[in-house]
Amino acid sequence: MQIARRTMRPHKAWFFTAVVTVGSLIMQLASPLVYAALPSAADLDALNGPWVNWVAEQGSGCSDTSSSGISSVAISGNHPKDAYDTLKAAGYSAQQAAGIVGNLMQESHPEINPTATDGVAFGIAQWQGSRLPTMRAWVAAHGQEPSSFAGQLAFLVYDLQHDYSNVATAVKATSTVSDATIQFELKYESAGQPEMPKRIAFANTVYSSYSGDTTGGTVATNAGGTSGQCSAAGSTGSSGSPDCQTATGTAKILCEAEKYNGIFYVFGAGHAGYDAFRQGCPITSIATEAAKSTVGSPGPCATDCSSLVSIAVDVAFGQKFMWTVSEGSDAQMSQPQYWQEVSVGNAQSGDIVTRPGHVEIFDHAAGGQVITFGSHHTGTKTSSSQVSPTYYTHAFHYIGPGVK
Repeated sequence: MQIARRTMRPHKAWFFTAVVTVGSLIMQLASPLVYAALPSAADLDALNGPWVNWVAEQGSGCSDTSSSGISSVAISGNHPKDAYDTLKAAGYSAQQAAGIVGNLMQESHPEINPTATDGVAFGIAQWQGSRLPTMRAWVAAHGQEPSSFAGQLAFLVYDLQHDYSNVATAVKATSTVSDATIQFELKYESAGQPEMPKRIAFANTVYSSYSGDTTGGTVATNAGGTSGQCSAAGSTGSSGSPDCQTATGTAKILCEAEKYNGIFYVFGAGHAGYDAFRQGCPITSIATEAAKSTVGSPGPCATDCSSLVSIAVDVAFGQKFMWTVSEGSDAQMSQPQYWQEVSVGNAQSGDIVTRPGHVEIFDHAAGGQVITFGSHHTGTKTSSSQVSPTYYTHAFHYIGPGVK
């Protein structure tokens, strides 16, 4: 089950060898963790044709009408603005609401078309699998047509409050438009080819059009007053990078690892030790390296599955632990007294999940599937994956120094 449309799911890389074309190499330069030199609102004309000014040109007169259970959805006819206003009313900051709306604009055309479909996925968030009938049933039960914008937007708000509350938590921990966009894409949309610069550019357009703020959404004004969940700035320490201090407990491990999203895997990379790795890959350079990483030139921030886990634990808690994996045997950790084995079914965010020959970091469970984050194998990018709960055989919870 995937939440929304996927053209090439990261976990599929386990089952085929990636064929890198010139086009895919170009896309690799548009990494999900690009924080600088993104397209401006004006650049959208070249990226998206006549839709660049769509959000500013829409008037009122939408045919959708509110009904019981969906009355909180804003109705004006301008779907990006209505979505932004509704999400703001649901408790998201201006930056966070814009980040979610930017994703919807990328998923279902810039006008956020509730009937958008590729034959498999459908709606404003391109739901598919079990989420599609769930969405339709929920909207119908609340007196709306499943193809209505108001009904689908209300379901999205509901979904983020209930089945995917972890997504809302991650988004609400951010303070910038780009971070909010990245977190929503990473944890809810999880596109195989996310085209993140477009999503962020859409989100920035929404923010500048409707927030009244002229700073570009970089000022921390979210309700919680916290910094971004996983920006690529900051220094290391026993409590993690500053931008991951809002994550609690072992969730810091996941937060630190997610910074490497989009960097290509290299077998054996990162095993020279944390200090040596950090000399070649300062935390402040990770986003830049992710933007440049290709299968042929992964860059100094490349890791393999076990070194990513080791590095994330090191920066989260200031401990120089090392995880190792070999074919045919399960993962091994140094200082085993600091790891408590738990069942995969009871794993928490930031726990380590293993199987013979592989190790990743647990994110959450949803729809009967396990969502993890990690480095996979040669030819693939560090990214989130979704597998059956039986795929991993063991889970470990960190109980060592530094964790509260």
